[in-house]
Amino acid sequence: MKRILTTVAIFAFLASSSLPAERNGWSFALAGGSGSRTVEAGPDFTPFLFSTGSFAPTTTDQQTLLTLAQLEGIQGEEIETTEGHYRLMAEKQFGEGQNFSLNFGLSGVSATEKCSANCGDYLRAYLLNSLGTSTPNIFTFSLFSSALTDSGGFDYNYYTLDFGLNWHFMPKETFDPYIGLELGAGVCSVSGATSCTAARGMGKLGVRYYISNNFYVFVQGEYQSVTFSVTFADGSGVRIEPATNKVALFGLGYAL
Repeated sequence: MKRILTTVAIFAFLASSSLPAERNGWSFALAGGSGSRTVEAGPDFTPFLFSTGSFAPTTTDQQTLLTLAQLEGIQGEEIETTEGHYRLMAEKQFGEGQNFSLNFGLSGVSATEKCSANCGDYLRAYLLNSLGTSTPNIFTFSLFSSALTDSGGFDYNYYTLDFGLNWHFMPKETFDPYIGLELGAGVCSVSGATSCTAARGMGKLGVRYYISNNFYVFVQGEYQSVTFSVTFADGSGVRIEPATNKVALFGLGYAL
């Protein structure tokens, strides 16, 4: 306890001793936070392919499960993505009032995407129920395997170099709200991909609170969209543009 009080006292002394200094506009910060989004996928007509053939329903229970699976497929999956964000940022404020600033930095994101609703549970139940009473051909066995094993989710990461503009409303006050725009470009890591690039754009709104003349804490909300361009081992490629997601950050900074 004594060591903690000593540390706090030293920090308070350093903070108070810096009050007379005039800030030159440069600042550096570390931040972490989280983001999320939910999107609706299009209808999945796979359950309708099991209406005839080797996996056609033969009992009332199977017919009920298949009907439920078809209704679930028409509604389409809901895909939920949760993200962990971390940032290293630098900023330079300009002008006599220091309202306008340029900022740049490095961002890293780790994400998990999974199905949150209409995930094909009825179809899997139907297929498991039918497994003991059906002798599938190659076509229906392929459909069976895909529908039974598809989890609808995966993990990925991406890293971007960022550049943006901010406008500070009260840059020389204890509370300093700001707004800004930012662009980023970098690389991503997706399972099965030989190459992956990411491009990010966002709007942001935040506020700094100066606990001394130099040290500050801040919270920042973002509204952003990321586009991925992915190439796989077989040479095929895809451009993936997720729906816009919301991000909340909390950080600690130092102004020179």
